[in-house]
Amino acid sequence: MTEIVIHGKVQTPQISYEGVPMAYWPAQTRFPNGTSTVPKDKLSAVCRSMADCADLVHWFGNRADFCPDLPLLLLIPGAPTLLAGLGFATAAELRDCAMEIWGVKTGADAYKRFNSDELRERYGYARREDVGPLTQEAFWERAKRHQASPITDPWKQWTYPNPAQRTLHKTPESQSWKDD
Repeated sequence: MTEIVIHGKVQTPQISYEGVPMAYWPAQTRFPNGTSTVPKDKLSAVCRSMADCADLVHWFGNRADFCPDLPLLLLIPGAPTLLAGLGFATAAELRDCAMEIWGVKTGADAYKRFNSDELRERYGYARREDVGPLTQEAFWERAKRHQASPITDPWKQWTYPNPAQRTLHKTPESQSWKDD
């Protein structure tokens, strides 16, 4: 028989932490005198399959409007994923998001759902093949602007009026005698 945990007015079964990384296990504070506190959960639920994702509303006491504060862990093989509701997303929304994420990460077309070339064309960005040469050209243009500016180029300094004819910065002695 599974133990029931009460979160506000919603009763949820106790989470089985089998296969869950240790970082997500409940934290328990131990004091120097040997006493300890009640373990604090770090997860609201764990989904180990698409069926668990589909049954998420049932996990939260058949309350589709319940908003869990703690994140949901999707134990997708090779890609465990946290889904945070932060107390704002309802159990029904989390179920839909969990099922979509599970489908995207485990489907055969997991990384082919979006055609990036089509999106680039739609929004007016450069083609993937042209990005390298365009970036190089932009850097060259920026360097030319940098060198043409009298402020950013150290060899082209401003000359200020000097009505008192004072020497502001001593110039080094001419080294032309070394050439002879």
